[in-house]
Amino acid sequence: MTAVFDEKVNLFPRDATAALVLVFVATDIFIAICMAAGIGVDAIEFSAITIVFAAVMMIAVFVKIRITVTDNVLTVRFLKSRRISFENILDKVSGDSDDMRNYIGWGIKNVKHTNLICPGYEDSVAVKLIGRRILTVSTSRPEELMSALPDRKKD
Repeated sequence: MTAVFDEKVNLFPRDATAALVLVFVATDIFIAICMAAGIGVDAIEFSAITIVFAAVMMIAVFVKIRITVTDNVLTVRFLKSRRISFENILDKVSGDSDDMRNYIGWGIKNVKHTNLICPGYEDSVAVKLIGRRILTVSTSRPEELMSALPDRKKD
């Protein structure tokens, strides 16, 4: 199966991730200097802070949402993989992430919503699924994703 659509979406925008890494590294260096001068924290506290900073930086840099559309399956990977057959897709819509989060125009209740919306991405695609479920994902290429998904099922 060849991918019709494939995209990796960063969990955080690149600029925000770079700023976060720079702030954490600068803070860690400052704490190390203070520790060496005998002011502030001891070695155990410094180690704990460094481990927490490193974990947050790793999440910001390496965690991504991967959206893949093959011939008849939509696959969304974020912490766990969600494989959705085209037969289970009832409808699709794209637009502003805030609107997609609120499912404008569908007006349905008692639905299980899964939102994989990343900051920094203005556009999203939402698909309505069999079993009263809706999946919304951020994407930088909403038109391509919409064209790769099947058209609305006829009643």
